[in-house]
Amino acid sequence: MAWKDFNLFDFEREGFSHTFDEIVLPILDASEQRFNQREQEIDSEYDAALLEESNEAERRDARGWAAYKQTMLDEQREVIGAALLNVLCLAMKDSLESMSRYFKASHPAEDKYPGKSWLDKKQAEFKGRFQIDFQDAKEFSRVRELVLARNASVHQNEGTLNEYREKVSEPRFLSDDGFLTFEKGPLVESFVDSNKFVEWVWCELDRIRIKSIPN
Repeated sequence: MAWKDFNLFDFEREGFSHTFDEIVLPILDASEQRFNQREQEIDSEYDAALLEESNEAERRDARGWAAYKQTMLDEQREVIGAALLNVLCLAMKDSLESMSRYFKASHPAEDKYPGKSWLDKKQAEFKGRFQIDFQDAKEFSRVRELVLARNASVHQNEGTLNEYREKVSEPRFLSDDGFLTFEKGPLVESFVDSNKFVEWVWCELDRIRIKSIPN
């Protein structure tokens, strides 16, 4: 088999999942293990402190110290979650850009596309260049959530957080009190949905590629 027999476009469908498997998931597993271990340590330290304290004031101090440690742990979890969401968004953006480069001659891109976020701009680009409407992908709403959650976690301001709250009907990354929280389950679900979306885009582009091959 010669190099001409390989379809390099086939490799594009694996890039996003490779990033998750080789970068995101190992970090997520290691951090989740450490967070669970630390939570057990905090509980044990609190129980031990209650046994040692002799009055209500000292027990109140012990509860306050345990709550402070839990808050620090929650903030550490948020930092890890924000970083991983950022990696996923960058990987998805890179996948979309890498796939579209195969069509720079047959479907040239314009200099600029409208949109507030990079996802809005990519949506306009793919609709204009390929007549591919991201809204036709059933996972697109979850992809948009990923980008909005990433923006809220990275920029850390009320505007981006409110945008996430308002635009996502069933947010996966909000706690009961309305603040960002990142657990392993929702992060993995977000990857699965995003990976399906990238796969859908690849299939749509592959149809265009096959039609352009001379008989």
